[in-house]
Amino acid sequence: MPASSPNRNDLAYFMIQQLVGSSKWGHFFWTVLLLTAFGVVVNSISNLLGEAAKGLGWASWPEDVIIVIAFAGLVWWLRSGASKHEQDYAPHVVSDSDPAVVRAVILYLSPADRPGSVENRQIIEEIIRGETSTEADTCLLANPGFIQRSDVTKLTWRMPLGAIDHHKSRLTHVVVIASADRNSANSQSRGTIHDVPLFKQFIESVGRPATGQPCRFKVLGLAQLLESCHDESLKSRANDFINGVDFENVRELGEATVLSFNALSNLDVGAKETVVDVTGGQKPPTIAGTLVSQAEGRRIQYVSTHGYKVMTYDITYAI
Repeated sequence: MPASSPNRNDLAYFMIQQLVGSSKWGHFFWTVLLLTAFGVVVNSISNLLGEAAKGLGWASWPEDVIIVIAFAGLVWWLRSGASKHEQDYAPHVVSDSDPAVVRAVILYLSPADRPGSVENRQIIEEIIRGETSTEADTCLLANPGFIQRSDVTKLTWRMPLGAIDHHKSRLTHVVVIASADRNSANSQSRGTIHDVPLFKQFIESVGRPATGQPCRFKVLGLAQLLESCHDESLKSRANDFINGVDFENVRELGEATVLSFNALSNLDVGAKETVVDVTGGQKPPTIAGTLVSQAEGRRIQYVSTHGYKVMTYDITYAI
């Protein structure tokens, strides 16, 4: 793909977003029709002013001067009024306490264990082996009591498990954005990129229909998701995320989230069939997920710490 294409795409998106507000064909058609109607009306007004000028015995140029001055005055009035209300822009949030199930969940992976502990990892490995299950031949997620079990509620992955559980009836993809290792002069931090295989094994083991049968949905790290795309430009980005994402870098997190949406769309899972879960992880992933989800048709999801209720939020900005 030519190097200039992203810049060209950005410019095209900006122009369409500012003029039309959406790239949907229906919105585009009606906006163009409205602009065309404005053009016809302006042309008609110009003709009427021209006829009036002739009737008054004026030369043609005073008519043009009046139009230019009037247009300049209108632009100034609109700009002045808009600048006074810029501070009044506020988020418009539509919340849903009983959200419809979707086909894909994008989530930011938190560590399997709390610092200095291996208890969670041991519980997860026991569940994977079926040692703690009395219903090893059934889907654990199909059992309403499973995620309320005392050993499961201890897990740091209890929240993403609840996020996935809500959508299990239609779910086809779980996209995992994991953190990279952080090394600095003062400290070292192990990224959750190392926990992706365990998380994948855990989720797919509790979500499989029965022992020995494959899970009905896929759990994919971002790099693996990009590798599965048909679009070569998306596939080529897979290597950029093999080692995870800097969870302190909102720009990088935002890019990873946008690529997740694009990759899912390439696999025929649209934005309205996808939610971004912002329950786990640090604060920057929550910020990035919220910002990216302001685009049309995108929503964020949160699993409440009070009763583990799943909530979705559709966030836009309005005056």
